[in-house]
Formats: sequence, C-alpha cells, structure tokens
Amino acid sequence: MRRSEPILCKLCRGRLSGRTYALLGQGGIAFDAAECEICGLFQVVYDWKAREPLALTTEDDEALSDPLWGSEQELLAHESKAITFAQRLAEEGLVQGARVLDIGCGRGHFLRASRDLGAAAVTGQEFRRTDIVYARDALDLEDIRPVETKRTDVWPDDEFDVVCSFDVLEHVHDLKTFLEECLRVVRPGGHFFHATPGYDSTSHRLGRSLSRYSPTKRTRHLAGILCNVQPEMIGQGGGHVSTIGIRSVKWFSNMYSLKIENMEYVNSYSYSNEHYAALLPLLRNLPTRISASAFRAVRATIKNKLVFLAQVPVKTH
Repeated sequence: MRRSEPILCKLCRGRLSGRTYALLGQGGIAFDAAECEICGLFQVVYDWKAREPLALTTEDDEALSDPLWGSEQELLAHESKAITFAQRLAEEGLVQGARVLDIGCGRGHFLRASRDLGAAAVTGQEFRRTDIVYARDALDLEDIRPVETKRTDVWPDDEFDVVCSFDVLEHVHDLKTFLEECLRVVRPGGHFFHATPGYDSTSHRLGRSLSRYSPTKRTRHLAGILCNVQPEMIGQGGGHVSTIGIRSVKWFSNMYSLKIENMEYVNSYSYSNEHYAALLPLLRNLPTRISASAFRAVRATIKNKLVFLAQVPVKTH
C-alpha cells in the first residue's frame, strides 16, 4: 500500500500497520481492509478525512421505494429489531423517565418503542427525508431532526440521559469525532448504547480467514461479504467502512473513562430472511422459499451484532 501520506485509523488516529486484507466488492471492485494495531478497529483503507459525511436528502429516497429495501416486510423487520433493543434498554432500567437520543433513527421505531416504555422525551437524528417524514407522520414522533452527521452544534452539552445508535457506527468516516460528539451530549452518569456488526462474530472471522489463506477472486468476494464491509462509495445509507470489535470498544472506553456495563454478541439482523437471501451469492439463485429458509438457519445460529452499554463518568471538580 504505497501512499504519499500514511492512512490513519479513524478511531484512535494511529497509523494503520496491522494485518491487511485484500477484498472484492460488488462489480469486482478491489479494495483493502486493515486492522489497527493500537485499537483493533477493522476498517476499509481509504482517505476517510477527505470524505464528506452523509448529507441531508432533499427528495424522496428512491432506494427505499425498492421492495428489497423499503417494502412492508422490510419495515416490519426493522420494527422488530428496534423493539427488541428498546426492551433490552428498559430491562436495564434506563428508559423510564429518560431523555433518549437515537442517532440515525431511520423511521423511528426504536424511539416509538422507547416512548411506549415510558421515556420522558425521545429525539431522533436522521438524514433521509423519506424516513423523517414517516417517523413524524406515521409514528407521530415530533422531535425528528434532519441533521447531517458532521453537525456538532445541534444540542448543548449533557442534553440526554441515553444516546443510542443501531447499525450506524459501521458507516461513519470519522469514527472518533462521532463517538466524542455522542459523549458530549450525554449527561454525567448517563449512558451510551450502541449496536453494530461485530469483528468477533463467526462470519467476520471466516471472512478474514478466506482473504488471508485462500486469496482467489471468488473467495475475496465472499470474504468481503462475510466481513460486511464495502469500498467507501456511497450506497443506501453509505457503505460499511469499518467493523468494531470487543477490543476496540474496550480501547475507547478506557480512553474516555467509560464504565462498560454490558457487552455481548446477539442475533440481530436489520432485514428479512428474503432480503439477505436475495443478496448472498450462494443463495440468490435458489427458489425464494429455499433460500429464505437457509438464511433463517444462519440467522438463528450466528450472533453477528455487537451490543454495548457504557456509563459516562460523573464529572468531579
């Protein structure tokens, strides 16, 4: 990887000098991913500092009208995931009476579930016009703010009791700044709750092994799918450009004196079985009933999502 300037890790800002993986994306596009030796973040190698954050959409989002992404079936899958995470947070006693912010809130299902579970106030941040309209009109969520991810002046310090994101961290170019902004708006003693595809999952481990020990064109493509990363091009919501694992969460928590209260892998998928079956090379040419049943077995077996809950330290003088 010859470059005029070193590529720095988007989490710890260390130089990327760990293991490198040669992967293939859609259309046979070759790209590299690497592990940071300092914090362990697995990330696509590109000049992330030169990339603009996701901007607000001004028109209806065509991708979300595609049945594969925006059908009623996919909407129900999103809702089911959101309710599960709201209930997990409520079981920790952190929803009742709380001020909750969901960054990248999508159509607002997590916020509605939190409101139903007793949250005092629910606020969402989203960049897609279609999602914002749905959350406001269909779910009667008033405080859904159209905010670009680069904005850092929307809320004052210590505004929320809990700041959450679900399947967002993997899209962010400047991960360190994003997480620091999340911490800034959480009150002292408040909580930080995130879920993201995880580096330590069985599928990610298999993808890394395929890339390193069987580097054919076909296995490099499969490795990219299993590692769940893509080239930095913008897709629906932006490509997956990094994957956090337990080591990375511990590094960040130590840097900012966060107290990790829970960290585990769970079975959580954002879309339906039919959705994933239509995308995976090994399944998409099979009849839908068979391919969806096959992915249902994968879904029940592989714990792909890293969920972590951390408490922000109380300020001392």
